[in-house]
Amino acid sequence: MSRVPELPPSCAPLIVVALLAKSLAVYLVVTSEYASFVLVVVAFFVSGFLADLITAFAHFALDYVVTSYKIPVIGPMAREFQKHHENPVQYPTNSNYSVNFTKGAYGNLPVLIPVIVIAWNGIEGVLSFFILTTLVGASVWAFFVNQIHAYTHIGADCFSEELQQQMERIKDLASETEQRKKYETLFETVPIPWAIRTLQNLRLILSPSAHNVHHITFEKNFAIINGWSNPVANLILQPLARQFKAKA
Repeated sequence: MSRVPELPPSCAPLIVVALLAKSLAVYLVVTSEYASFVLVVVAFFVSGFLADLITAFAHFALDYVVTSYKIPVIGPMAREFQKHHENPVQYPTNSNYSVNFTKGAYGNLPVLIPVIVIAWNGIEGVLSFFILTTLVGASVWAFFVNQIHAYTHIGADCFSEELQQQMERIKDLASETEQRKKYETLFETVPIPWAIRTLQNLRLILSPSAHNVHHITFEKNFAIINGWSNPVANLILQPLARQFKAKA
């Protein structure tokens, strides 16, 4: 049986290229005559929302739309996500930085290259500056998406049968509010680095308690960067997920 073509899971040179491209893109936009601190801050939050929203729809597609693992590149990605649903505690792993950042780099370059080309030829006007800055910001968020996702499943690096059993019991609770409280209490006992935990508590990146609600029914909370887009994405994706499950 022939192997399905897929992207290399780890590629250090690609990570370096993505970081260099990102640095150049940042330099080109911040040195623009239209650069504004206020616009940069606004672009940071807008790009965080848009990048998060894109991950929600991509996650949904890999969960429900892609039904064949034989599709080049996309098939193996879908298999990876669906395998992860079977055992979220053991996968993905947050310590595999090369793999996580390689995946981020794949999503970065298609955005950064046109931004660099446009910005290199000159940014014309405030609107152009804001759009390009938002795209650069989205690429920054996207670069860390798999590492952030891994930190929502920190149990992958400290797996125990007890942790798995506690998560299974939480899934059986009837109230989502109670489920989230129990997840928050559970993940307080897991050794998440203080800097990561702080960002999670500030809701700048997705927290384990927020994301693991997705693993209860697989019908909502598909976003995997910061969760800001979930209230909007859920309006569309939750009914669709239920339809796909009903047809399965």
